[in-house]
Amino acid sequence: MFRKQSVKNFTQKIGRTIGAVLTRLLGSSSQFNGNLLQKAFPYLLITTPKPLNNTEKFKKKALIPNPHKLRGVLNPNYQNADTTVYSYVLGRSDTITISIEKGNIYLEGAAQKNGIWRKRWLVLPEALNNKTTRLKHRDTFFIGSPYSRRAVKIELRDPPLPILQPFFWIWEVPIRRVVLPLLGVLTITALALLAMYWAVIPGEILPNASLPTVVYARDRQTHLQRFKEAQPFIGKVSKEQPFCESYQKEIDQLLGFPSVVSKSVIASEDKRFCSHIGVDFLGMGRALLKFGSQGASTITQQVAKTIFPDFVGLEPPLKKDENLLDKLIKWRDLLSRKAREMAVAIKMERFHSKDEILLTYINKVFLGRNNRGFVEAARDYFKDVKSEQDISLDQAATLVAMIPAPNYFDPCENRSRFGALNKYRDDLINDMQKQKLVNSEQAERGKTFVQNLFDLDKCELRTETSYLPRIYDSEIYNELSRLSRSTVEEDGLIVETTLDSQKQKKAKESLGKTIAELKSSQKGVSQGAMVSINASTGEILALVSAIEPQEYCRKEINPKTKEEEEIFCDYAAVEELKPGSTYKVFGYAANLKNNPENLQKQYDCKQLKEFDFKTVKDLDCQPESKKMDMQTAMAVSSNLVAIKVADEAGLDKVIDLVKQLGVSSLNRQINDRSFPYKPELRLILGESGTKLLELTSAYGVLANKGIYNEPHVISSIYKITNGCDFKSSNYANNSQCFRRYTTNGDRPNGLDSVYKPRLVLEASVADKVTQLMRGVVSREDGTAFGEITVRNAVGKTGTSECYDDLWFIGYVPNDPNHLVTGVWLGNPDHKRNANLTKDGSCVKPILTRSSDAARVWNEYMKSLEYLE
Repeated sequence: MFRKQSVKNFTQKIGRTIGAVLTRLLGSSSQFNGNLLQKAFPYLLITTPKPLNNTEKFKKKALIPNPHKLRGVLNPNYQNADTTVYSYVLGRSDTITISIEKGNIYLEGAAQKNGIWRKRWLVLPEALNNKTTRLKHRDTFFIGSPYSRRAVKIELRDPPLPILQPFFWIWEVPIRRVVLPLLGVLTITALALLAMYWAVIPGEILPNASLPTVVYARDRQTHLQRFKEAQPFIGKVSKEQPFCESYQKEIDQLLGFPSVVSKSVIASEDKRFCSHIGVDFLGMGRALLKFGSQGASTITQQVAKTIFPDFVGLEPPLKKDENLLDKLIKWRDLLSRKAREMAVAIKMERFHSKDEILLTYINKVFLGRNNRGFVEAARDYFKDVKSEQDISLDQAATLVAMIPAPNYFDPCENRSRFGALNKYRDDLINDMQKQKLVNSEQAERGKTFVQNLFDLDKCELRTETSYLPRIYDSEIYNELSRLSRSTVEEDGLIVETTLDSQKQKKAKESLGKTIAELKSSQKGVSQGAMVSINASTGEILALVSAIEPQEYCRKEINPKTKEEEEIFCDYAAVEELKPGSTYKVFGYAANLKNNPENLQKQYDCKQLKEFDFKTVKDLDCQPESKKMDMQTAMAVSSNLVAIKVADEAGLDKVIDLVKQLGVSSLNRQINDRSFPYKPELRLILGESGTKLLELTSAYGVLANKGIYNEPHVISSIYKITNGCDFKSSNYANNSQCFRRYTTNGDRPNGLDSVYKPRLVLEASVADKVTQLMRGVVSREDGTAFGEITVRNAVGKTGTSECYDDLWFIGYVPNDPNHLVTGVWLGNPDHKRNANLTKDGSCVKPILTRSSDAARVWNEYMKSLEYLE
């Protein structure tokens, strides 16, 4: 007993102390009475039109200016065990009676003359006598009509515990008075708009087949993917066994599929599928509370935007460096698109059963590699799956785990992602077990490692039978994702690419021939890549990411299995390789941009002792040598002069120019604090990893008189409708083949082009740099002299330590085809740097030089009939 009393006293003391502090801070007007844990007694706040001189109690406060706010303390005139009644006389004829019964406050008394009004309505005596007029904190009523100037306004103040008052204010002011009325207005407006436009909203008819997505080369005849006919939907709706009444039962079949397919979809994508009206408002609220970190789209909404994209709208393309206005427009379009999507979903639920909607989703969902639906994807990815009945729990759950990013998890592209996919799949199966959709035995049996599920032999078969390398598939879908996520998920498209089938074939042959020769002579090179673009448009005309059959690039430890896995690399568009001396061009361009007269300037060959790095290796520019101008320095690829030229231009300006030229890898490395590379003048020597595609595109600015065009692989997108003959090369002239997108943005009802040309360098500066690169090819001391025989060709070679990376990027000035081509030769990661010592010197460098990369470039250009 003593201990309980001590705890109580201590708690009260703490409450009084905190209350005293808050009272001092908030002033005497606050309702804190010195103890945060003691509730204040209720009182009435009276506002009168004139002083109450006839009431003895308020004589001392009669001088308060109008309107008068008086605090009336309730004095009881009747009290028993459960009820306390307070009478309050106002004026000569009006009486207010308040009763408190078991913590509830009721308005009971009747005004004899003017009546009691509440919320602008007269309160009948029957309601007062039956204790149906319950009052709460800040409830207001009137003596007399509220429309009269003589009305007396009375407000009950029954504040909660002082410690809870801040939370009460949050509910009372921003939520109850602002948010809830606003939600009410928005709801009424949405319902009104839905009723007005109900007739024009699609959703009454669902398709019963998947349309093909066709990918063509620029000639509109060469198919770049295996051709697929329209596939009728698989599965069936059973009236005897509705899905929502059966999916929680232990049955083997649902909708004509193994039940694990639909159960996996429900557990991952829409847990309340069977209870909502097409829109999950509870899920939307949860997503808002988590600041959009998780989605709230239902299965019905996903079907709506996939089947009716022309009504719902397409997601806007991703733009770099969006300003505030762009972001506001983006949010406006997002809200408009979501509203239309919700309207279609509600109408679909009105005209179709849950079974029909879910069956449409299972057959239409995009799962990568141009696969639509679970059956098509399961046949393409897994072993021994011939029909829908062969899909097991681990396979179904794996496909569902791939839905958010199917191309990212493509097993043929990057096997290092098996660990992440395995984790997502196991988490999904655990959720299914918690929801009692599968038992513990099924859950354990379904957690097979995903690498053992995929049929990886199909990757090699796909490469051999496909016209394109694997990476081009990914480039197409990555670009579709950038244009619009909804376009990726949509079927029935004709995707016209920029690929030139002849140039692609010649590039592959030229690169393969040279590497075969280097392998046979044991010069230490086993891989290569080539990119050819149109500098005036940014179109990627040819792209060879590796020599097939491709050797694995490197091995990585899977964090889940702790085992090594072989990773295959894309050397053209993904891998960041050291560019060597090809980077020197940017230092010269930045210098000439601000000081064009430096083209004839002479630079000495003294070492730069004031800089904090080792002595620069330069065999051509020695202290005893004469001075060297830019033309000579570029031809012999002088390291020392290149650093002095960049220093003269300013490192910040060089970096800024490289960013403007579209080399995003440098921007990422500079901003990444964990990245070991820090910008310094040795940047010019090519120590920062760069992608071949980006570097070739940067050289394209010089060939295009200083104008940058972002490289891309898609030129047009058409929507297949009834009457569109997508097998004919004349589809572009068919009015039934709706043109949704072109790179020049000439279709106002489709997607806007994200590829806008921009000026990076003055044409005169670009011409000066082109003039400098001519010596690399034409001068006897040039690093590519004797290897390039194409007339008027210019370019730049590059090598990294121990010649692990060999480069040549070049073009023909004033070429009507605007062709710029980059070549890289080297080795997979596990063979690179094998000859480097700890101090960075080469023990046994490979025998190949950058001149071999120049030879590949020359063979390719000659095969395209460029004159020698």
